[in-house]
Amino acid sequence: MSSQSIYQAVEAYGQRLGTAFAPHDVRRTFAKLAHKGKAPLEQIQLSLGHASISVPPGPVVS
Repeated sequence: MSSQSIYQAVEAYGQRLGTAFAPHDVRRTFAKLAHKGKAPLEQIQLSLGHASISVPPGPVVS
C-alpha cells in the first residue's frame, strides 16, 4: 500500500466521521497514548520507525 493510498484512506475515514485528520495525527495520537500507557520510549520509537528518540529543535522565533 502506498503512502498516498494510506493518506487517502485515513482522510476518507475522517470525512465519514465528520472530522478532518491526517495520518500524522493518527501517528501522534498513537505515540501519545502509548507514552501515557507507560510503553517504553524505545518501543514507541521502533513502532514509529524513528532512528532516535531525541526531540528535533523547534522553530526559531525572533
